[in-house]
Amino acid sequence: MKQIKLDSIPPSGFGLDFLLEPAWIKEMAQERPLGFIPSGPLEIEGELRRTGEGILFRGTVRGKIRLNCGRCLESFLKPLEEPVSAEWRLVSSPSKAADQDGGLQIEDLDTGQIQEGVVDLGVRVLEEVILTLPIQPLCREGCLGLCPMCGENKNLNPCHCQTKERSSPFSVLKNLKV
Repeated sequence: MKQIKLDSIPPSGFGLDFLLEPAWIKEMAQERPLGFIPSGPLEIEGELRRTGEGILFRGTVRGKIRLNCGRCLESFLKPLEEPVSAEWRLVSSPSKAADQDGGLQIEDLDTGQIQEGVVDLGVRVLEEVILTLPIQPLCREGCLGLCPMCGENKNLNPCHCQTKERSSPFSVLKNLKV
């Protein structure tokens, strides 16, 4: 976790280089599913600076994460080197954070909250890592997946199951000559 006090950020900004430790990431995973397991620390480097309306971080996250393949369900390591950016807006009063109906504005959804004059960079960077994950991670591009009949991993053992063709109302269209 990397927390930075607002009054320690000069207007010109400063460079950052820190680690998100696996123990902290696993602790965060207990609060919400992350979609990955860290395989060592995640290294974050970048620049934190003030903007007219808030704080902006731009940098890179590097490390290795463990994912489960979407086809064969096997666990695999994925190298990670992604650009990340995070933004926090300074709000002078709670009424400015909400619109007339008391709800959030659309620009509030992609910014972090500054609580008690502290920016929590670790949480925002972790959110950005989650957003970079593929919806269906693959251990390799040519992954064969699992046999739908016996459940065998086709990458490890070739399956000899006979796949039955299901009868459907459209099966008569196979013989149609156009």
